[in-house]
Amino acid sequence: MSNYEMEVGCRTYGVGPRKIIVLHSLFSDGTSFAPMLPGFDPEAVSFAFVDARGFGLSAAIGGPYTMSAIAQDALSIADRLGWEQFSVIGHSMGGKAVLRLAIDAPNRVERIIGLGPVWAAPVPFDPAALARFRSSVSSLADREAIIAGSTGGRLPSTWSREIARTSFALSRPEAYTGYLESFAFEDFEDSASALTQPALVIVGAHDAAMLRMAQTGWLAKMRRAKVTTLEQCGHYPHQEAPLLTAALIQQFLFDDGTGT
Repeated sequence: MSNYEMEVGCRTYGVGPRKIIVLHSLFSDGTSFAPMLPGFDPEAVSFAFVDARGFGLSAAIGGPYTMSAIAQDALSIADRLGWEQFSVIGHSMGGKAVLRLAIDAPNRVERIIGLGPVWAAPVPFDPAALARFRSSVSSLADREAIIAGSTGGRLPSTWSREIARTSFALSRPEAYTGYLESFAFEDFEDSASALTQPALVIVGAHDAAMLRMAQTGWLAKMRRAKVTTLEQCGHYPHQEAPLLTAALIQQFLFDDGTGT
């Protein structure tokens, strides 16, 4: 990847005609998608991996820390890159942000891909889960437990711990808190349900919460959405099965039909 200098940090990959903006989760930044890059031909695609305000390359940039701010910053990056139209990929929280982006710029977004994505409605957290997420802003143990739980407790604890430690290092606490409250409680379901772009959700079979959200949100509400379940994955398909995830994304992006 090469850095692209602009107000909000961004890494680019590829020089191809198919343009894709990628938005990360609450526990990561744009570098989290690197494992799947060997599955893409850089002459066929052009990726822009955006680091949200307060995270990674954008750590020094202040708020607002909301889904709308992520969407508007991504549009600004598209403008700076000269991309009139593009597809979008969002992981977890980034899934909700790409829906906001598609709502804000419906004529520019061609296709939508969610990787274990949050839906556009408020997240149905139970009180204990919400309390753990809120405490994870300062608790490494809670952050690690959330990550391990989202993969079905199947992966090595050293991996979950490293993801948690890295997320502490790359994000500002106020940004983490702001985005958590935004993706948890913002509600633009009606607008997302009206989107007409083809949408693909890739979700791991061991990611119980996002499986439910994929079915009751994305699939039930969006007219052109489809869901693909990866049996050996949890919440991180682009890291747990990166080449398979890349293949599914390519098939969807380069489908010469009309989508779903």
